[in-house]
Amino acid sequence: MTGTYTTSQIAKNAGVHPNTVRKYEEWGLIQKPLRKPNGYRIFTDIHLKQIALLRKAFQIEVMQAALWDFRS
Repeated sequence: MTGTYTTSQIAKNAGVHPNTVRKYEEWGLIQKPLRKPNGYRIFTDIHLKQIALLRKAFQIEVMQAALWDFRS
């Protein structure tokens, strides 16, 4: 995949809800996308990779938390 994406396109490709993409941006977890003159966000492949990395990191965090709970 190459090119640019709308919020809904990037969300679908990353397997998350569009609101999740907006929250990641708001929280500073992904780079702020450029915007069109009408204010719409323009995402790129870099954003797609950043979201994929975040999802892996969150999965690892959840698994580690479950392991610690299991040890208790």
